[in-house]
Amino acid sequence: MLRRSAMRVVPAAVCACTALALSAPAAQAAPTATTGSASSVTSNSAIVNGTINTGGQATQYAFQYGTTTAYGQQSATQTIPAGQGVVAVSATLGGLTPNTSFQYRLVAAGATGSAYYPVAFTAGANATFKTSSVGLPSQRDFITGSSRLRQSRGVVTVRIRCVSPAGNSCKGLTTLSIRSSVRIRGRLRRITIRAARTSFSVPAGTTRVVRLRLQRGVLRTLRRRRTLPARLVAFNSNASPRFVGRNVTLLG
Repeated sequence: MLRRSAMRVVPAAVCACTALALSAPAAQAAPTATTGSASSVTSNSAIVNGTINTGGQATQYAFQYGTTTAYGQQSATQTIPAGQGVVAVSATLGGLTPNTSFQYRLVAAGATGSAYYPVAFTAGANATFKTSSVGLPSQRDFITGSSRLRQSRGVVTVRIRCVSPAGNSCKGLTTLSIRSSVRIRGRLRRITIRAARTSFSVPAGTTRVVRLRLQRGVLRTLRRRRTLPARLVAFNSNASPRFVGRNVTLLG
């Protein structure tokens, strides 16, 4: 039997961990999202584009869009596997309202996360596009191909595309005009000169070649100057708004 006088009380050791600052691991760097331009815009759809610098990590991304910067809609979420660098991405937005301006942006996030390694999220800058009216293609897609039009024997050709989900053909007049400076009563004034005009009829969902014959005076000026800035406008009797235009350059 142990005697009480033989017992020693050893004070408890003070835990050194109370003096250490505990911190959670830092979050993984967010991938970088860059919103690009929209393409193939029609009356009810558009393709939106962008790029993502994943930093080598697996990355999820989507496009947010809507009629305001509150967006409210989002494309399907896609995943970029780990080991990639800068990746070009796109999404097709459908079911859009004709003749309406839309806001959109590209958003991306690291595809993995936890309480200690939260998902890193980033959003690209806001961008906009406007859908065309039913039966009338957008300005970007209305005249396909290059904006530099070369004349041949006094004729320039353009390709007109008719996007019409309702099935209406595009009919009307195409006018090519140039801006020139003339001196009137001692003052230099800018005037518009009609260089060519012709009618067109393009069935819905098709593209047709339209030929415009230049006025003789315009043709002489073009041959002398080699290039002329011009404006190509189409009046479509089957849609509203009725005018679609594009800046072009005439080449002699």
